[in-house]
Amino acid sequence: MVCKVAEECDAIFQRLAGWSILAEMKADENHSKMGETQIAQPANFVLQAALTALWRSWGIEPAAIVGHSVGDVTAAYIAGILDLEDAIRVSYHRSRIQKKVAGQGKMLAVGLTADEAQALLAIDQYAWL
Repeated sequence: MVCKVAEECDAIFQRLAGWSILAEMKADENHSKMGETQIAQPANFVLQAALTALWRSWGIEPAAIVGHSVGDVTAAYIAGILDLEDAIRVSYHRSRIQKKVAGQGKMLAVGLTADEAQALLAIDQYAWL
């Protein structure tokens, strides 16, 4: 079941990208491009979808599903919001576009409450509405 899901993902992915995500996932360390977002993010989706299939084959169903970054796509797929083809399509295009804009923005994670962050930014809490 796990391999079947991964192979289904790869077939869909190959139609979109023109190359095999499974081949990239199987590449040895010297040839791996897993550090590149357009490879890593779809690979994460494939791995997560395959693990879910494995757990479901054992009778394990999630009580709740959450995701972060491309994991949101996996969560939507596992919850039945996206079918496999749509989830692969979103994963592929998201990572492809993210690769195009790499280095053009910044991200920051801080351990502040909303009030502390607003005080540091010195903005009206409703200015963004």
